[in-house]
Amino acid sequence: MVEYTNSIILIVEGCFIAGKRGSHVRILDQIKFLQRNGFRVIVYSFSNHVDHPWRCEDIIRFRSEFDGVPLILDDLGKSAYIYTRIKNALYQICPPFAEYISWLSLPGTKFWKKLRSAKSSVFIFHFVDTLSLVNGRPSGRILVETHDIKSIKSAKATGLEPWHLRIIGKMRSEAAMISGADSYISISPADLAFFQHIVLNKNYFYIPSYSEEQTSTPPLYKMKYDMLFVGANNYFNSSGIVNFINRNSNLLTRFSLAIVGAVGLNEVVVSCASKNKNIQILGVVDDLIEVYACSKCVISPVEGTGLKIKVVEALANGKPVFGSVHSMDGLPPGGGQAVFECRSDLIEGLLLNDRALEAASNAAMSFYGKLIKTGDREKFLSFLKRAME
Repeated sequence: MVEYTNSIILIVEGCFIAGKRGSHVRILDQIKFLQRNGFRVIVYSFSNHVDHPWRCEDIIRFRSEFDGVPLILDDLGKSAYIYTRIKNALYQICPPFAEYISWLSLPGTKFWKKLRSAKSSVFIFHFVDTLSLVNGRPSGRILVETHDIKSIKSAKATGLEPWHLRIIGKMRSEAAMISGADSYISISPADLAFFQHIVLNKNYFYIPSYSEEQTSTPPLYKMKYDMLFVGANNYFNSSGIVNFINRNSNLLTRFSLAIVGAVGLNEVVVSCASKNKNIQILGVVDDLIEVYACSKCVISPVEGTGLKIKVVEALANGKPVFGSVHSMDGLPPGGGQAVFECRSDLIEGLLLNDRALEAASNAAMSFYGKLIKTGDREKFLSFLKRAME
């Protein structure tokens, strides 16, 4: 029998255990962080999520990696799609009544009905939209782990202007749902500034990373790749790497590029990369640490919102990063010796200068050490402890 009271309950839409997306890596890191600090953690999710369903092997892996953390799975039935649509529409139309809208529920999701009444518990919703997906409001404190800015991300993905009615509608619902929560967590300075302007008088936490401090230097391997790109198969990653390849054909005649992750399964990426013998698509690999160790630098020519977790991983592995404006804006200040604008002349200059490359690699490790200490982790822990009393 699972004890629900005095728990930190994470609500995640679908399976994340493989860590294939940056958001999934952050969820895994958050669970470990909460466990390290002595909290009882429960994970609630949906077994039949459309994009990330929980398979038997996923459940077994979760229980193996997080022994003692209950995984509670509900099915998303027809009623879920009904109340989600109704709530999303109401959030856009009536933002001031967000808290009342969140109480809306219909028959179904039997485990959530028990879980939502847990006493002295804190509910952390991963992504804003998850608030409208659950069947009724929980009784405990509610935090939203935003991950990104839904409305701006949608604008960038669709090419619509921020003033377009569809984007304004998403922004209204986004602001409404966060306003109806007790607190929210932002992953980057840019995201935090945005939410501070559209959600007033709301408690917040800026936490760029939940990772532990590096206690050892990255392993040494013979260098195989000059540049490395790591990413899941989504619009921002695929369009970002394709644009980089098309704009840097001259650079790629002299330097090699490895593409790692599910983005390498994208047909457009495969077609574009196949035209250059210096580009290797490695696909999904089991040991990312070895791939990082075999690469001289990491590129992140990707737009979107939030903080790119793969950039943080690169820094943790002592790799300088060449990033888009967004990739750089998502980081806290102080990374100027390790994170650079994604320009061919800067990349070439570093790759041809062994001493500068070594200095940038050392700076990456140093900046990572500062990054994980930046923000409101201690304030967040104090909030959780008070909420559990």
